[in-house]
Amino acid sequence: MMLWSKEHRFIFVKTKKTAGTTIEVLLQDFCVDKSELQHSAHSTREIITPSGIVGFRGKWRPPWCRFYNHMPLQAIYNRLGKDQFERCLVVASVRDPYDAAVSFFHQKYLSVEQALEVHQRNPDRLKQLFLKSVKKNSNQNIYFDVQGSNRVDAVIRFEELVTDLRDLADRLDLCSLKNRIDAGEMPSLKQRSRKSSRLKISDYFTEASLRIVNGKYQRWFVGGNYPKASSMDELIR
Repeated sequence: MMLWSKEHRFIFVKTKKTAGTTIEVLLQDFCVDKSELQHSAHSTREIITPSGIVGFRGKWRPPWCRFYNHMPLQAIYNRLGKDQFERCLVVASVRDPYDAAVSFFHQKYLSVEQALEVHQRNPDRLKQLFLKSVKKNSNQNIYFDVQGSNRVDAVIRFEELVTDLRDLADRLDLCSLKNRIDAGEMPSLKQRSRKSSRLKISDYFTEASLRIVNGKYQRWFVGGNYPKASSMDELIR
């Protein structure tokens, strides 16, 4: 979904495979009254109030929804309007782009276990399937760009979730969020790690898929200060 808080002057842009649902659940209380929110963390209807917006979250988005999950920043700008948009701090969730691309591949195509089986039988086949995945994946810069320019002011990194959320709470003076983080009250929703996988990042990539990911996640590299590999020789993880 996307979130907008008129009082606290922020917009949150949810990207794919970045712990975005966890962040939404923590920030949505600052956008609308709690009585408006549903109890399910994994789905919610679209909520539009004078004080803020909680976009639709779920698998089947009704065609009449104006605000929704994984909404491009240009669409948010168009529907909120320039005046409201420019009053806000724009925040996006990010993740190491190579990890994000692999995580998306596992969600849409093969599980980690299935990928390991394919790799053991035919390593090149796994790379072919992954290349097909990154070709189909949309350009992830759409969550950063308005009229071709980067308009995201702050990022929350998947790898530094607690630290970056605490920094955001300080920046926006969200005392209750900071207290919740300090108390260890962090929801963990839909987060999965590849740390237990026997596959390395380089087991998925070729020079072709590397170029595609470098282009489609360009804003993520810059915003999250992630190292970018210019060749497979540099992608040794």
